[in-house]
Amino acid sequence: MSSLYSIFIDSRNQHIWGFGRPFALLGLLPHFMAMAIGVGIGLILIGLAPCIAMVIVWIFLYAAFACGH
Repeated sequence: MSSLYSIFIDSRNQHIWGFGRPFALLGLLPHFMAMAIGVGIGLILIGLAPCIAMVIVWIFLYAAFACGH
């Protein structure tokens, strides 16, 4: 009898919460956050790529001149 009662209470709580939909969305939140972090890191790297490339070029140029002279 108590198990039937608990099932009834659970079903009522799910109904109050829109059949548990908010909890399902909360479960997806880490995936959305991971995607956002990944996209952000990607955009930062794309933005920094020319700067990093220039630094590498300058290091190679400096090494070439240092070895040449």
